[in-house]
Amino acid sequence: MSVDNGERSPAEWVAHLFKLKLSQHKYLKDKLTSLLRNRVVLTKEILEPGRKTMNILIPESQRCALRNAVLLNGFIDDPAKVNRVFNDINYRHDIANLLVKLFAGNNELTDITIARTSLDSFFTMLLSNDDLKAVQLPNPFNVLPQTVYNQGVSMMQSIMLKGVTLGEADAMALYYLTGDIERAHTLALKFKAKSEGAELLRQKIISDYKQALNFQKNFSFFMN
Repeated sequence: MSVDNGERSPAEWVAHLFKLKLSQHKYLKDKLTSLLRNRVVLTKEILEPGRKTMNILIPESQRCALRNAVLLNGFIDDPAKVNRVFNDINYRHDIANLLVKLFAGNNELTDITIARTSLDSFFTMLLSNDDLKAVQLPNPFNVLPQTVYNQGVSMMQSIMLKGVTLGEADAMALYYLTGDIERAHTLALKFKAKSEGAELLRQKIISDYKQALNFQKNFSFFMN
């Protein structure tokens, strides 16, 4: 239930910002829950009289952060990476440049979810230094991808399935964004970075892969 000071529940905000009923879109609901868990958007919890569970409310001050996070999640499936876009300007610009290469002027990608008229403005703002928690990104979608790719296949993964040709650096980054850390790691081991940003990403992928292996080993040990 919303209250008079502008606080709304996640479902109310989705209805207000995107004209969607959250309960009808499980994939979007799951992704929004993960975004909130990753603290991309700050929330408040209140216990209403007669209830045993906490009610989550999102303040009006988080409107831009929430809207931008949902839009970015349309491109970037991993909420933790969306959070990093908000907090790491260099990472944000690297991701923006990759998205420009994938989508801007690419006639192979005729997906109905893309609103071409707003896409350039979206990329321009993402490549700026504007505070994503204070400035609203244009909506580059006719339809939110989270309501279309609702079987665990993100828009980025669909691009990979379409076989779009990419350079080594872009392919490495895209595999990383779509959660295919094994393929990203294979490319990272062969890749010769020509910029500081590309080298940092390469090192990040190798580090994440080692951590994933260590977790898998420890998990197997405790399960045996």
